[in-house]
Amino acid sequence: MPVGARSAPAGRVRFGEGARPAAIDEDANYAIEVTNPMPHAMNVSLNLGTGITALGAVEPNQTRRFEIRNPGTNDIELVATAGAGGHTVRKKVELSRTTVARVNLSQ
Repeated sequence: MPVGARSAPAGRVRFGEGARPAAIDEDANYAIEVTNPMPHAMNVSLNLGTGITALGAVEPNQTRRFEIRNPGTNDIELVATAGAGGHTVRKKVELSRTTVARVNLSQ
């Protein structure tokens, strides 16, 4: 490291060293509310750009709220699948600390 250069705190990336746009606070909690109008359960996951994270199932004609901790970005993709080999719904979601993100799985 050059003389006088400072390293980024642990868990953070310095600008220009692989930092992603739309990065958010690493200690932040966010909420997403998923409504499933389908006649069958949907398994919900998030694509955070670094991999898929399973959230859980949303039963038919129900709404379920999920807490998301430290997602690394506020622009995520929600992926909901109806069982093995079932159809898949993909929705872009923008997380905000001040509001609950609401997603309806209707296509």
